[in-house]
Amino acid sequence: MKANHLVCLLVFCVVAAAFARDNGDGTYTNPVIDNDAPDTDVLRVGDDFYYQQSTFHFLPGNTIYHSKDLVNWRPVGHSIPSYELMGEQYAYTMTENGRRNAYGRGSWAPSLKYHDGVYYSACYVWKDGQPWGSGPEKKGNGLFLVSRAKSVEGPWEMNAIDENLYDPGLFFDDDGRVYVFHGQGKLYVTELDRDLRKVKTPAKLVISKEGYCEGSHAYKRNGYYYFYNTWGGQHVFRSKNIYGPYEHKELLFTDMAYPASWLHQGALVDTPSGEWWTVIFQDRGKYGREPWLMPVEWVDDWPVIQACRTHAKPVTGNGERGTGNGDWRLEERRFLWQGYWPAVAVEPRARFQGLVAYGAAWFPALEADCCCRGVAFRTQHACPAAARSRFWLHCED
Repeated sequence: MKANHLVCLLVFCVVAAAFARDNGDGTYTNPVIDNDAPDTDVLRVGDDFYYQQSTFHFLPGNTIYHSKDLVNWRPVGHSIPSYELMGEQYAYTMTENGRRNAYGRGSWAPSLKYHDGVYYSACYVWKDGQPWGSGPEKKGNGLFLVSRAKSVEGPWEMNAIDENLYDPGLFFDDDGRVYVFHGQGKLYVTELDRDLRKVKTPAKLVISKEGYCEGSHAYKRNGYYYFYNTWGGQHVFRSKNIYGPYEHKELLFTDMAYPASWLHQGALVDTPSGEWWTVIFQDRGKYGREPWLMPVEWVDDWPVIQACRTHAKPVTGNGERGTGNGDWRLEERRFLWQGYWPAVAVEPRARFQGLVAYGAAWFPALEADCCCRGVAFRTQHACPAAARSRFWLHCED
């Protein structure tokens, strides 16, 4: 059986190495991370770029990647070490006598910001009831979790606010006031105190649409406030007043030849040279939600996205080039998933022991009593025996 494990490991490493997205000639090919990295947010601090993803019921939570060029990404940290501060309801149990329904819970749609020398990561954490939607009528279904640190590598301090701020976009205004853009269908603006520890001004409804209008990120440019979110494809709302009224435009509606799966829920970022880009993901089912990088131009204060599969790399501070995601060192793969397993107590025959993997590219020794193991790429619905796995490890002892 050990020989079989070694063969699986070698196959996985070879496949992962084939997914380098930097073409080495000044161009890149999408997706820039060929693994599940859902609920995109991206941030620039000086010459450094940071990308953050949801991790749902897995811990440590909300992985952060670093890049110098928006193409070559390496994992550097996690903003959620545990859910302990939020009480018993987050001690998910999947034992025989437990609820067995925590898959997909935990952290959703983080928003990553940098303000006055501090990194902030804010997300919605699903607690009970129906997770979708946001606003006063959903209070009690989830919490708003804020993590802060002087470095993305941590340590991270956390606090929770008992408000259901679904799919939040954290925003620091020019005058120092702090807001959260959030919601689904009904989109709200909630003002927080300057310490991000309590609500200052309750949620105000600013946009009302049918369906899954969600995944908001918030920006300000040339006096306009922007809700940058998904509604089938990628959309944007803008206003000169943070509370509206908001104008609306559809920006992108394409599946890039992957039928019926539109690119959506992106984030905007500029480079030191003044270019603008969007990182936006595509749901590829069991392959996960993979981020694409696309250039953005501004026309009459509206962002315009250029859909592309291959494109010239961004002009960044130092123009760093590498061999892409597939060239991650083994210790970096181990770091990303070190202790990265369901935040639950699970039955012994369904337990991952010390999983240290990225994209199923590295497996440790597994328990001798395993009957079936798998690592699902689409982490929102992943479970220890998930049939949604792209790579599959099976053993019978």
